Amino acid sequence: TYNKDKIIENDQPRQPYPYMERRGKNVLSIYGYQADGLFQSAEDITNHADQSALGAQRIGDIRYKDLNGDGKVDANDISRIGNGDVPNSVYGFGFNVSYKQFYFGAFFQGTAGAERVLGGDGIIPFNNSTGAERSNLFAIAEDRWTEENPLENPFYPRFAYGNAANKNNAVTSSWWVKDVDFLRLKTLDFGYNFKKDFLERMHVKNARVYLQGVNILYWSKFKLWDPELNTGNGTRYPNIRTVSVGLQATF
Repeated sequence: TYNKDKIIENDQPRQPYPYMERRGKNVLSIYGYQADGLFQSAEDITNHADQSALGAQRIGDIRYKDLNGDGKVDANDISRIGNGDVPNSVYGFGFNVSYKQFYFGAFFQGTAGAERVLGGDGIIPFNNSTGAERSNLFAIAEDRWTEENPLENPFYPRFAYGNAANKNNAVTSSWWVKDVDFLRLKTLDFGYNFKKDFLERMHVKNARVYLQGVNILYWSKFKLWDPELNTGNGTRYPNIRTVSVGLQATF
């Protein structure tokens, strides 16, 4: 299936800049600031447009684009930064093959055109000033900016503790928009149908042994958690992989 939607009229006043206009965009578009790398020096902060409206900046923080060129980054620099978490395309395909008494089947399903903005305590470590028990820390935290290793494009900017220290980095921006398209091997079925002469000796009409699996594996650019969970911080019960082995007979 394929879908495409567009806001024709939303009864909102005309925006001061064309990039702020939401007419003509899809309903669930993500809006925020456009990230432009990280501040790598004090001079970098000084020479950049004033973005203090988003919080105090430190070296290693996210730098945002001044879209209207007025020398400051504020609400007038918010633009469309993502498609939203509803995919444009949902698809599936499968096959079944057999050879003598053996059979094998598989079904795949996937999505395309979905993006998710990450945020909150579950994804930004130490963001909540009330205590670490409301935060999360993924192994990817090793891919971050530090003074000793000032990466240009890590997964995380500078780490800090508390709401105030993270305010600049926690605003909705393209830095946190991730592609959550996926292709999943949804079901797998492998088995053996016993021969008719054997079944007749056993007084059985038909019988088979089988191996079945559900949610076997998936492929996605997004690696932190199962993208089908549709969550921005990973705090949702995961899809369960199940594998069953059985014997089925009809007398």
